[in-house]
Amino acid sequence: MQVQTAKHLLNKIGDSNRDILDVETCATNLRNTANLAREESFRKELREENGLTVALCVLDKWIQLGKENIVSTDLEFIEQALRVINNCCVGDKDDSDNNLIEISSKGALTLSKISNVLINNLNKTSGIEETLKTPIRALVSVMLNATLLSKKNLEAFSQTEQSNDLMGKLIEIYTKKFLDEETQTETDEIWESIIDLVANYIENALEIDEDLYDRTYENCPEHVAIILDYIYKSAKTMEFGDTQENIFWSFYQSATKHIVHQNLAMKMLNTYESFLKESMQVPTTEENPDQNQSEILTAENNVKKPITYSKRAEAALRIIYRITSKDENLELLFNNEEILENAKFYLNWDKVKQFSMKDENHRMYTEGMAMAMLVILGNVACKDEYSIFYAKTEITKMIIDHWFDRNSDVDVRTCYAACGFVRNICVPDENKEVLVEMGILDTTVPWLISSIAPIQVKATGIFRHMMISKKNSSLKIKVAEFFLKKLNQDEISIYSNKNFTGDNCFEILAQFAHSSEMDPSRCESTRLLISVLGVLFIDFDPAMREKYIESIQKSDIVTLIVRLAVKDGKKHQILLLEGISCLSILTSSDIYGEYFAKKILDVLDYDFSVQDSTEDEPHVTNEPETLNKVLHKHLEHISMDKLSVKETDVQPEETKPDFRTQLGKQIIQLLILLSSKVDDTDNKIQKLLALSQ
Repeated sequence: MQVQTAKHLLNKIGDSNRDILDVETCATNLRNTANLAREESFRKELREENGLTVALCVLDKWIQLGKENIVSTDLEFIEQALRVINNCCVGDKDDSDNNLIEISSKGALTLSKISNVLINNLNKTSGIEETLKTPIRALVSVMLNATLLSKKNLEAFSQTEQSNDLMGKLIEIYTKKFLDEETQTETDEIWESIIDLVANYIENALEIDEDLYDRTYENCPEHVAIILDYIYKSAKTMEFGDTQENIFWSFYQSATKHIVHQNLAMKMLNTYESFLKESMQVPTTEENPDQNQSEILTAENNVKKPITYSKRAEAALRIIYRITSKDENLELLFNNEEILENAKFYLNWDKVKQFSMKDENHRMYTEGMAMAMLVILGNVACKDEYSIFYAKTEITKMIIDHWFDRNSDVDVRTCYAACGFVRNICVPDENKEVLVEMGILDTTVPWLISSIAPIQVKATGIFRHMMISKKNSSLKIKVAEFFLKKLNQDEISIYSNKNFTGDNCFEILAQFAHSSEMDPSRCESTRLLISVLGVLFIDFDPAMREKYIESIQKSDIVTLIVRLAVKDGKKHQILLLEGISCLSILTSSDIYGEYFAKKILDVLDYDFSVQDSTEDEPHVTNEPETLNKVLHKHLEHISMDKLSVKETDVQPEETKPDFRTQLGKQIIQLLILLSSKVDDTDNKIQKLLALSQ
């Protein structure tokens, strides 16, 4: 029955295409067809009977009439034809029937022409006439379901001359009319469809082909600016539903290439600020779950409960991060005086603290703006020349003294943003001396044993960067000494807690690393300890080194380093290389080499998979993970590499050794050192060395 109905209706519509087009009758048949095609079973029959082609053909015939004055019956006809096309095409991207809904280049041209007819008529009206609303909505649905489902359809539509920035025109016309207060109510319901179209188009075009995205959306900045105006003006009245989520998602996808170049970074920052201000004016109650909330409670550092920002503020901040994290945007952002002035104001705690301390909503506003400034400056500071500039300003001192201070009541996310800025600032050698003078070491140390893993990991990175200096050995020694010096009682109370105590920061951090259940924290803490050991055994003179050896021995540092090499080196071989190199440095010591060599031999066959197994998984049998096994595996690879090289192969003189070769040399060096320092009664070391022969 359904097959007969489909054929009957399509035959009637097809007859219209052969005879003089009766627009009104054809519209009725198209409407009946579209209504039936709401059901999947009929839709399938419609596809098989070429319903898509028939609908496109009658639209093409209507275009050939060349009507200058379009009346309501014409619009009804267009709407119903578009509905048939849409219902033929609607489906999931992964639908196996997608091969049945491919649009030809001729069909794409017809759609483009119809689209321009509707847009031109829309542009002629002062408001939006009721008769235009439904055809436009049908057009948007076709665009979503027909052109975005496959690469072929999208390319076919985009390559037609008539499609010239079609979506941009829709955005521009609708937004301008929407922002006109007199017509706002009547455009409101269509706006969501337009934004859905833009967001989906951007997502799909980028996924299919970035060049295609550039070709068909090159005027994006103008339209992004229009939508930003819309968001800004409607921020206080509009709920954060699918529409706003799609707006922000479309911005997020297109931010890389377009937003900053039209100076819209400040526009987005202003929009973000308006969301924070909006939240300040709304009581924080359980009846308003989407509004910002923050309560005081007893927690680590005795700080306030982390702030919960509104969804729209979160979305805007993510876009700000996306914009400012792209290399091509850094120069424009750095030279933006307005951003710099905002940073100087919002990061100056002395200026904003009275406002911030009024209540939780005021605190949320000041911290939210400070966080945005820290995100922007932190990303811009990735470039050394900009980082050097910031290090000379009062901004860096303000960040170190308050926003990154663990003893302040700064929200944890703002602290994290501050930590990111500080980490990037400490990379250039030119900044390190001045940062030490500003107190960066004292401010960073308390974060090293934090349970807040993201900040703890970045804090270890700050110390590691401070000890990387090709030009300034005295600075490296100063930082390492700070880490190894004996603490007084006041410092112990600041730098440690009831779980981790010690005579110096090295011992405290080693305890933390031994007990940490978080792999990133344990791994990065161990890497920092390795950096300190490198400076201690390479840059210190023997007399200076002597007074710190006891702390190193108490910390069972060898077990930590071997675990890093075995466990973390399995995922990232650079960590294996770092671990092996450090073990070689320790073993090469004239005085203490034998002590460390014995420690290494003691843990050579220690199975770290047993240490990491849990009672929750008693039936899981982990493959043994030992240093002996790791060394054996890599030495075997080296042997295989030697066998695979032909005698006639000649290596260029300037060729750098590959990573595997470099790692192999470090392993062999370690084994030679071990064999010279300890009595290898079980011949474990000799067996490993034999593999490298």
